[in-house]
Amino acid sequence: MNIVLYLQPFSKTFRQEGVRGLYAGSIPAVLANVGESAVAFLAYGRISIGVQYLTGSKSHQELSLFSQAACGAGSGACASFVLTPTELVKCRLQTQYITGKAAAGVPTTPFAMFMHIATKEGPMQLMKGWTPTLLRETWGYFFFFGGYEFAKKNLMSDPSEISLWKTAVSGGVGGTMCWGLLIH
Repeated sequence: MNIVLYLQPFSKTFRQEGVRGLYAGSIPAVLANVGESAVAFLAYGRISIGVQYLTGSKSHQELSLFSQAACGAGSGACASFVLTPTELVKCRLQTQYITGKAAAGVPTTPFAMFMHIATKEGPMQLMKGWTPTLLRETWGYFFFFGGYEFAKKNLMSDPSEISLWKTAVSGGVGGTMCWGLLIH
């Protein structure tokens, strides 16, 4: 592995744009991730309660691993509604930047692009690309929460136990399951 190949973009950006260039575009990405996580975890808890009711389980821990992963899939489906518009805006802005084809009057900031799409193309156009996002998020969260719950059950003997390191490891297993299986 040639580390210079990985450092060149970093040093070029830093030389041309300074420290600010290293973080350009991070605010919309952070906001999108906050929204995604908020919806996904809220939905996971609510869907779990519904599945507990349907299966007659008394607690989330009584659900099978598959049922818990299925709750995760449902939460991913919910998160896709938050992610699709933000990813559409991000992709449009990146395409303009990469191709250098930002036409006159075409927005160059995330909020302006969002408003441009909503007003000029119609609000439903903000959901362009929803189907692939739905599929990615549904399967991603299926594996994320499946991996998380699997690791949690194997690391924590008492379901009510809250251990910082075991929770962190479980989250790491979930993330690895999600991206490791989606990428391959």
